[in-house]
Amino acid sequence: MKKTYLFLMIMTGVLFLSSCTKEIIEDSRVKVITGDIQYPSTELTECTATIEAKSDNIVLQRGICYGSRPMPCLENAGQLSHHEGYTYVTYNGEGAGAFTTVLKDIPAHSTIHYRAFAKTKKGVVYGEDKEYSFGNNPSGS
Repeated sequence: MKKTYLFLMIMTGVLFLSSCTKEIIEDSRVKVITGDIQYPSTELTECTATIEAKSDNIVLQRGICYGSRPMPCLENAGQLSHHEGYTYVTYNGEGAGAFTTVLKDIPAHSTIHYRAFAKTKKGVVYGEDKEYSFGNNPSGS
């Protein structure tokens, strides 16, 4: 009984720590638009995004979070292994506007989740969580 209780407590802690909910904020001054995957390859894949803001200096940092689990976030970047799941982050400057970034180290035959983010003084605003599958062809689908 104690082992089961301990296991449940540990799993609850893991789920809590892997959650991004405490950093997600609503900020009516910023809109984050997750773009599409372009030139898919497990080695280097391009992804686009657009940050719309009422003022350029509101967005302190922008980029893309991507990984093996839904809703990847800054909080989880680098904390998980390929066996448990992974999250990577690209940092693409600051301010509003469109940008393109390169996603690297994507395992062959995998599905990734990705979404754009904008970090403000209030916290982090995320765009839509999107998914892309790299089918049976290791160079993309």
